[in-house]
Formats: sequence, C-alpha cells, structure tokens
Amino acid sequence: GPTGVRAVSRADRALCTAALDGAVRCRGTAGGAAFDDVLPGLRGSPQVRHSGRIACGFGPSAPLRCVPLPHPTTGYGGVADDRPVAPRVPDLDRADEVVVTWETVCARRSGEDWRCDGRSFGENIDAGRLDDVLGADALVLHDADIGCGLDADGTLRTQRNARGFCGEQDLRVDGTGTDLLAAQRPTYTAAFAPRFRFGAAFVESGADGGGGGVVRFAGGLGLPLTFGGPEGWQAGPALDVGTTSFDTVEPAAGLAVVRAGGLTRIGLEGLGGWSAGDGSDGAFVEGRLRLGLGESIGSGFCERDCGLQYNAGVDVMLALRRHIGARQDPVVSVAVALDPAAIIAPFALLATDWRFH
Repeated sequence: GPTGVRAVSRADRALCTAALDGAVRCRGTAGGAAFDDVLPGLRGSPQVRHSGRIACGFGPSAPLRCVPLPHPTTGYGGVADDRPVAPRVPDLDRADEVVVTWETVCARRSGEDWRCDGRSFGENIDAGRLDDVLGADALVLHDADIGCGLDADGTLRTQRNARGFCGEQDLRVDGTGTDLLAAQRPTYTAAFAPRFRFGAAFVESGADGGGGGVVRFAGGLGLPLTFGGPEGWQAGPALDVGTTSFDTVEPAAGLAVVRAGGLTRIGLEGLGGWSAGDGSDGAFVEGRLRLGLGESIGSGFCERDCGLQYNAGVDVMLALRRHIGARQDPVVSVAVALDPAAIIAPFALLATDWRFH
C-alpha cells in the first residue's frame, strides 16, 4: 500500500493520497479499467478530496485546484471521450475545507459560508438550490441539488428539497426524548394570499327605489395575511379594496380565518369599511365565506417551519354586507376570487425547470 502519506480521500472505487513529498496520487477503477495516476496539477497540496470524476487539492497555505479523474495520462478506462471539466469554485482561491461529489465541488474558508461550482447532467449547477445548507459548519452533498449540513451546536440543516435524505428520522429524538426537529423549528407559519375577485352584488330596493332589487357588478382585491400552523386553522389581518358598478370605492379591514393544509381551503372573513363615491357614503360591516382550492407555493416539503408562504388558489366567495346608519339595506355578493399567479400559471409551467428527487 501507499507509504509516506499525510492525507487520504476514499470515494467512488478510488483512493487518493497526498504524500509527504508533495505528490498527489489516485488509484482505482473507471469504466471497468484500473488506473494509478500521479496528478501533477495537484502537486504540493497537503489535503485531497475526490469523487469518481474529479480530484481537488487544497490547504490553508496551498491554492484550491481541481483536475479531472482519472487523469488524462491514463485515460478513462474506455470512456475517454467523457472527460469532465474540473470546476473552479468562484471567489475562492484557497480553502480550509472541501467537499466533492461527482462533478460538484463545494469549498470554504474557516468561518465563512460554503461556495459551490460544478456540473450536473451536463449543465452547470444552480448553487442557489443549496442555500439552506451553505451556512452550515459541516456539509454533505448527495448530489448537485441535495445537501445536508450540521452546525457547531448540533443543529441539523436539511435542504428544503431533500427531506428524508439527511437522516432526520434517525436524529429525531435525542437521549432525553426531545424531538430535535421540533426543538429546531417553530411550529407556526405565515401565509400571504392576495385575490382578485369578480362577481355580482344583489342590492335590496330600499337604497335604489322601486320594487325588487338591483344587480350590480362587484369586484376588488383582498389581501389576507394569516398566521398559524402549516396544518389546521390560521388567523390574521385582512385588507380589502372593492367597488360596486365602478362608481364606488370601498376600502375595508378586518380579520381572516383560514383552514390550511391540503388542496381544499375554507376561509371566513369579518370586515369593516367605508363606501364612498356613489352619493350614498357610509360605513358598513361585512361577513364572508370562501370555499375553494389552493396550494402554498414552496411548501411541498414543509413540516413545521414553513416561513412566509405565498398561497395561490381559486375561491368562490359568498358575502353579506350591512350598512350602518340610515342606509340599512343588506347587500349579498357572489364572486370568484382568483389568485394573480393563476393568470400566468399556464405560461409559467411551460418555462419551469422540473427536477424531482
């Protein structure tokens, strides 16, 4: 076996060593053939990390350098035309720690965040997909899009699209019976769900004279912001600006309560506001019932700590309004409330880069 070694890296059917004399050497198999290479591009590196595709040398006093593996001096065991391009980590010429997975390299200086570069399925990686773990003290990459991190205090960082890849099930309970995930993540989330609405308002004849009633166009924009658990009831403030037959402005504010979780949505709103612009100004109170479909964008893997979510969906709204003061006629409205994102969703779907794990 190798002698005079000060650092060893083992991965993907290969063993790489950094020797005391400065040579970096890798032995293993690729494409069914054996290789045994001295990598001149990494000479003098005190540390080495590698995958089945690239090897990187680094150290506090040595530059961060990466070369293809196996080295072109011996070829690729029958896959010589499939040589990777060794990445260069942006804005980082020296590193204290390096993680290499296939054609992806992440590196950092002590006390700083990780920076990553490389390729996945023939395309440059999107390092932003690893944002959840780039601040961790220790980093493990499953592939170019999935990472797990561990902080100095033992906190486990899980990439949002990598639930289940980081051993959460095994780490869930510590020796005292404490749920580690529950201790790390608050049990609330916030949801923002703007809605345009279009419908009809049925006004009793008392306000307009004559018999029967009047049917008017009703529209507006609702802006509820609710807080609560990712599953169950959420509550919070709601702002609303509406109109009736384009001759009124009806600002209102109040409280919204929403049943969250799953595809179906139930919402209740109580609002107070002022109607102005049609010659019959006055205050009003209004109650609303919403039934519809919705989804929290970005929360497909959310368990407890969901942060601020954007709720997209479509509702049918039934509202009953009572004016305060001399004008006592009730107004009943039926409307369809449509999330702004739903208007462009068909176009967005065509442009989405779909990746599943």
